[in-house]
Amino acid sequence: MRLCTAAVNESDSLTEGTCQTDTTTSDIVHGDIKPQNVLIFNDSSRKYVAKMADFGYSTMAVNDSQTVLLPKSVPWHAPEHHHRNFKFCDAKKTDSYSLGMLCLWLLFQDRFQESLVTAGGAFQAEATSLPESLRIYSWLEQAKQEGKLRSISYDQIQMTAELDDEQKEALKTFFDSILTHDPSDRSSDLKRIIPLLVQDE
Repeated sequence: MRLCTAAVNESDSLTEGTCQTDTTTSDIVHGDIKPQNVLIFNDSSRKYVAKMADFGYSTMAVNDSQTVLLPKSVPWHAPEHHHRNFKFCDAKKTDSYSLGMLCLWLLFQDRFQESLVTAGGAFQAEATSLPESLRIYSWLEQAKQEGKLRSISYDQIQMTAELDDEQKEALKTFFDSILTHDPSDRSSDLKRIIPLLVQDE
């Protein structure tokens, strides 16, 4: 949980304000949020600190008229990804979705192998042709395209005995806010959803 919170806080530090036309407000889209772009450091007071890396696709804008070209990092890109430019506000929502997938991975990756084993027959037939290291990525990509990641997150949360009822509800709300398949229903307001990850330890 601590790593997930640190990653979200790091993302929020890149996005001061919301997407608007106020020229005093700067917004940043990272553009390629995924586990490979998160660096973990030891810290004596917090044990671990997460830092975002690889800003090759990052964009800063002062209004919502700017457009952004985003890479396609399977399976971490948002389901609405295309190879044309995104409006800046829409690009921020793709960052939110990728951040949700990152947190899902950080929290529950150890259990994904079991979920893969119980996946449907059609997926199993396809997955057998893939290297083992890529099977979970393929499973995540399929679940994302079918709009199932939120329900997967709910199931994993419910199976986590270490979480109390309040923590479970907070995590469900968190994933419900940023793993929505429809970007028009997805939050890009990290300042609102960060408190959902802050738990007493």
